[in-house]
Amino acid sequence: MLYKGQRRSRYALAELLRGEAEEAGEVDPKDKNVEPAALGEERTSSREAASGEKLLETFFTPLSEKENASRTKREKGKHLPIRVVGSAFKRDVLDEAKAGNTILLQLFEDSCFLCFLMRPFLNSVSALLAEYNIPVTMKRLNIEKNDFPEGCVVTRATPTFVLHRGAHEEGERWSEFRPRDFIEKLEK
Repeated sequence: MLYKGQRRSRYALAELLRGEAEEAGEVDPKDKNVEPAALGEERTSSREAASGEKLLETFFTPLSEKENASRTKREKGKHLPIRVVGSAFKRDVLDEAKAGNTILLQLFEDSCFLCFLMRPFLNSVSALLAEYNIPVTMKRLNIEKNDFPEGCVVTRATPTFVLHRGAHEEGERWSEFRPRDFIEKLEK
């Protein structure tokens, strides 16, 4: 469909293939005897293979937001749940849990309304844990901006809570969220 002011371009397929081959240096621009089909096959075999590999490599590279040291410092100072990024998940969650710390991880999304509603409650719980010197650290991982890192429980629903304790490789996943149940599980 053409919009107002647009014109249909009238290029023959052979001319387009010849132009791309000339740019790549695969053919002499003065040689008119080269078959367009042969140009297309040569071009697709080398270029598409390279671009296909690059595309797959880019696709399978884990997505992770950048670490923000000032935000982390501010969250620690106010005793708020600390944000974890995908690239530092092993260091910030798994390695700390193996060292003997208890970590409660919340998997959340910015677009999750329940996550938004419970944020003040979790901030209060985190402040109370720090105030009474209870050895539980609350952390948050945004799964909308980070792919699931290696060692993280995969979930389809947010918010999801995962308790990491001691040398357990995989954390204990809490199935539902109710404030009373949440507090009872923390007391255990």
